[in-house]
Amino acid sequence: MMNDSRYKKYTKEIQLSNKGEAFFESLVSNYCIPHKIAGPKDLGIDFICEWTFGDKPTGVLFGIQIKTYSRSSVTISP
Repeated sequence: MMNDSRYKKYTKEIQLSNKGEAFFESLVSNYCIPHKIAGPKDLGIDFICEWTFGDKPTGVLFGIQIKTYSRSSVTISP
């Protein structure tokens, strides 16, 4: 079953993307309600979010696209 071609590969890129999306959700969950957009095709928007005011949703929506990079692919110059 491990080499069955019916199953998609769980590549390092997919793993990194999942980590980035989870990190985003953890950062914004105190300020908005993030709704993950899941589907077979990547259309660019990863989350539709709704701002909250205290414990009340505001009805203000915004879209988010997550871009995740590994630390080794980032160059920081002084």
